[in-house]
Amino acid sequence: MRRARLPEIATDMGKVSSSLLKSLKDWPKEQRLGIAQIHIAVGLLRNAAKKVPDSDQKRINQAIAKLCKRKFFRMEPVNDATVDEAWAFYYELSSVNTFLEQLVKDAKWD
Repeated sequence: MRRARLPEIATDMGKVSSSLLKSLKDWPKEQRLGIAQIHIAVGLLRNAAKKVPDSDQKRINQAIAKLCKRKFFRMEPVNDATVDEAWAFYYELSSVNTFLEQLVKDAKWD
């Protein structure tokens, strides 16, 4: 039952990635919107991590770590990024989104 929402999360991650890509085209003006998309992605990934098998949680947690900065004793999504850092975040989101989409496809065969 927990995996039932995984397709929906993967779809939402695709939308977030697309929105971040649009922001990257004019990063100085669209930076706040882009950072907001990163925050949304972190929330979606944290939710997805609860719904995948333990063996797949590591990949999702790695992505979360790359999208966050350590604040005291916890990881918080970034609040500022250069255009190069934002591109790196986009690449990571694309990678983890592909990972989630493949998990959804695999689940159809289970």
